Amino acid sequence: MKNRSAFTVAAVVAAAICWSYPGRAGVFRQGASICNSEIAQSAGFRMNEDGRITNDGGSAIHVICPILSTTGMLHDQLTVLNVHGSDRTTSQQFGVKACTHRWDTAGLSCGTEWTSGISFTGDFVATPDRSSLQSHPADFPFLHVIIPTGSLVSSLRGFFGSAP
Repeated sequence: MKNRSAFTVAAVVAAAICWSYPGRAGVFRQGASICNSEIAQSAGFRMNEDGRITNDGGSAIHVICPILSTTGMLHDQLTVLNVHGSDRTTSQQFGVKACTHRWDTAGLSCGTEWTSGISFTGDFVATPDRSSLQSHPADFPFLHVIIPTGSLVSSLRGFFGSAP
């Protein structure tokens, strides 16, 4: 009887501690190597040994990157979504959209596109609109990235996300 009481007290205390312990925020960092060209064997699409995707072709390339969505960190709960890259041209702009593909139909939804601007050159951290991710919790999340072309090579490095 004494052992059963001690076990019960220990179990109740452990449950109280576990229940009241605040969870850690979920974080993911993903290199661009997980991304794919929207068009198979797109001219200019280069996967570099350091994990960056670069564009050394004659026109902008469109890249699709899946966004992690697991029980521990659902895409509709993301409070931060950053995309890291380098825009080296003043004739075109880098573009990033956070999107979801419907789970039950052939359709998609995207938030407002973030752009670097025509005149901008240099490294950047894009913060795309997450509204599509937040309003479509059952759908499949991804990034749609447009990498510009130019005399200097622009690149996508990767992306970062966090949720409570």
